[in-house]
Amino acid sequence: MSHFFVTVLQAFLPVALLLGLHWSHRSAPRLRPIVWTTLLALLVGTLVGIRLPSSQTVQLIFTLIQLAALALFLLSQFAQSSKLGYLWQELLIIGAAVH
Repeated sequence: MSHFFVTVLQAFLPVALLLGLHWSHRSAPRLRPIVWTTLLALLVGTLVGIRLPSSQTVQLIFTLIQLAALALFLLSQFAQSSKLGYLWQELLIIGAAVH
C-alpha cells in the first residue's frame, strides 16, 4: 500500500504544486470546467500510458517533451488568459497520468 501511495505522490504532487501556483495569480476557475478537464486529462493520460511502449528511446523522447512543455509552462505564466490556464491544467495532468 505504501508503494502505491509513494508512486501516486511522485506523479501528482509536483503537478498539484505547479497548478496551485499557476491558478494563484489568475481569476478563480469555475468548478465544472476544472472537474471535466481534470477527469478527461486523467483518462487520456492513463490510456496513453497504457499504450506507450516501454523502450528507453520512447521514454527519453517523452521526457524531453515534458521538459520542453515545462519550459513553455514557466514562460506562459506571464499571460493572464484563463483558456491558457485550462490548457495547462489538462497538459500537466496528462503528463502525470502517463506515469
